Amino acid sequence: MTFLNQLMLYFCTVVCVLYLLSGG
Repeated sequence: MTFLNQLMLYFCTVVCVLYLLSGG
């Protein structure tokens, strides 16, 4: 997996977590 793919995966994970914490 390339660095860019890891960065995108990390970004998506953070966005999903923040979305769920904010009440979705």
